[in-house]
Amino acid sequence: MAFLKNTFLDFSGAAQSSRRRTQSEGPVVRELVCWVPGAVAGQQTKEANSEAQEITTMMLKNIPVGLSHDQVKESLLSLGVSFDVLHVPADLRTGCNRGYAFLNCPSPGAYEDAATKLHNSRLPGFPGSKKVLEVCRAK
Repeated sequence: MAFLKNTFLDFSGAAQSSRRRTQSEGPVVRELVCWVPGAVAGQQTKEANSEAQEITTMMLKNIPVGLSHDQVKESLLSLGVSFDVLHVPADLRTGCNRGYAFLNCPSPGAYEDAATKLHNSRLPGFPGSKKVLEVCRAK
């Protein structure tokens, strides 16, 4: 059994007996069983359905690699983007960001506003960068 960020994965049949299988028995079939908190037997609750309709988290691609978390934050604030959480993953060896960030907006309206401001634009204050930002929904 493996644990992946609020999700349990169980590979049924992975711990079966160690006897060898013959070709006539066919391949071993292991089905993936996934449990997500809040979901019961593959059915989503009403809360999960309403959350799916209200998208507030985006992935911002093509951030200039030399920028720190604080520089990205200041650039977004100067554009007037409203957000409550900003995550800029960094490479542990170099300390540079990985060229993308996750941005959570406080409401779906703020998400739409941020997406229109950021998509196909450049971060202000960094004229040497030719990277054009892309916005996509975070999964």
